[in-house]
Amino acid sequence: ESQLRTGFESSCKKYDCNLVFVVGRPLFSPDPISAVHNQVYSLVRPDSMDGVILVSAGLASACGADRLRQLCDSYRPMALCSVGIELPDVPSILIDNQLGMQAVIEHVIQDHGRRHVAFIGGPRNNADAVARLQVYRAGLYRHGIIFDPDLTAFADFTYSTGLLATNALLERGTKFDALVAANDGMALGALESLKRHGLHVPRD
Repeated sequence: ESQLRTGFESSCKKYDCNLVFVVGRPLFSPDPISAVHNQVYSLVRPDSMDGVILVSAGLASACGADRLRQLCDSYRPMALCSVGIELPDVPSILIDNQLGMQAVIEHVIQDHGRRHVAFIGGPRNNADAVARLQVYRAGLYRHGIIFDPDLTAFADFTYSTGLLATNALLERGTKFDALVAANDGMALGALESLKRHGLHVPRD
């Protein structure tokens, strides 16, 4: 997220554009507080903005792409761009989830010889999270490792939920010798959880 912000700021400065960050929560989140936060999205209007860049992967993490399109429709006729999810009739910038996650899985299995690889996935409705989970499962299959649902937990791409998901994995008592997280924030939370449980990374 911070890299995206830095990129937006740099480009807008280069092209002498005014930049406004509108920060809310995922759309249609089950958390009731999110509905209050998300009223900020209604402040984006054609009489005050020329265009909108939607960080769609985060916005749609609780609801999926279909309901995100409702927000897009409310922003027309402003120029739109989507980052992270492909939306019909909206220029979309997509991330190659496969190469990065595949490299991580190959690293822990092939380079370190790990056979019990736990995985912390992102939100179940998030396209990036779904893709990264599929790569994890395909990587296990490629090395003849049977997928074990007890070695997976799900979080919300944040430090705190990564910590809680790792706690849940440890409390199940399922043994694992490697842990892969679907993003950096959850990985940092996982490290903290492991540390609190007396586990040393990478030794253990």
